[in-house]
Amino acid sequence: MTGIPRVMYELSSRFAAINHFNSEYIVWNEDRKGFDTITYEMYTAHQSLKNNLRTKGRLSWHAKAAFQKSPVLLRRAIRKAKRTVLASSDTTLNPFEFQNKDKLLVVWGEWDSQYYRKALINAIQVSEVSLYQVAHDMLPLITPQYSSHSTEGLRSYVKEIYPICASIISVSENTKRDVIAWMHDMSLPCPPVKVIRLGENFDSVTSRQPSDAFFELNSKFILCVGTIEARKNHLLLYYTYKLALSRGKSLPTLVIAGRRGWLTDNVYDLMTSDPETKEYFIFLHHADDNELSWLYQHCMFTIYPSHYEGWGLPVAESMYYQTPCIASQASSIPEIAGDLVSYFDPSSSEECLRTMLKYSDPSFLESQRKKLKAYKNTTWDQTFDRVKQIMEIH
Repeated sequence: MTGIPRVMYELSSRFAAINHFNSEYIVWNEDRKGFDTITYEMYTAHQSLKNNLRTKGRLSWHAKAAFQKSPVLLRRAIRKAKRTVLASSDTTLNPFEFQNKDKLLVVWGEWDSQYYRKALINAIQVSEVSLYQVAHDMLPLITPQYSSHSTEGLRSYVKEIYPICASIISVSENTKRDVIAWMHDMSLPCPPVKVIRLGENFDSVTSRQPSDAFFELNSKFILCVGTIEARKNHLLLYYTYKLALSRGKSLPTLVIAGRRGWLTDNVYDLMTSDPETKEYFIFLHHADDNELSWLYQHCMFTIYPSHYEGWGLPVAESMYYQTPCIASQASSIPEIAGDLVSYFDPSSSEECLRTMLKYSDPSFLESQRKKLKAYKNTTWDQTFDRVKQIMEIH
């Protein structure tokens, strides 16, 4: 899991582990326009299907803080796929009703559904529910060219729901600034925006080398982690390698770990079919945490060329493993590790190439590794404690 699904899982599993809370998971049921409870049994009954669903869409559940059930991961994905999973279980969904003064932690949000928004508004007005909304980014509103499919939905959600939250929980100072600025521009009241720092450790992993034959024959590679989509800017990497070849420069093979997202078919075709460069790119679309752990530990350095991020988990994960990272200077990314990371303009293949060549030098790379010992890790336990503090849960 990367990005938002990672945050959802890490927070929820920790709430679930604390058994003195009177709490539960709820999921939005668009078919009947209401919330349903989700049980641990439904989760464990579908372990074999869960991984398949992960690649088909967004994770879709909301965590009512705190939780006594074990974590559940159900993909919103394609509603048909979701119904298929539920239909194969003997366990049925039970309608959920808010009680007075409940606290609701929304780690994502079904912002495309007007009925979902109305249900939240009703819960706040009628049952005096305190809503804590996690704001991962304002991507569809700040850079709609990278997510036009969700721009209108998020605009409606932010306008209707954000002003009535007890608090907005931002994953970075940059996202906080984006939220406050957008609310101000829309002349909307803005509730308190509290910042959390996301964790970067993988729990219970046993590093495992990916099965790709490349790793049996090669020990030098650069790593790029993240979904292959337009804003992640893999196109820059393609043109950077083209530029290097045109100048007679050699770069190590680039391993790209991430599923295929949207708006990238042309880029993917370029990278996999160009005779000049195709041998320089290795794609791993289904790497799990064990394989990611191995990749972080064995790569020369990581690269993260994104145009816009709410945070940038792969940069922080690279720091956790004390693996040097070069990254885009855009949005929240410089917050993660300051001058321990080297930055480049995400629109400049010239800057990117210059930085990659510098980090390909063994002596320089070793000096960077030594500097990373000064980095202070953040665990998901610390993130969880901060969320509890904001929600005043003890």
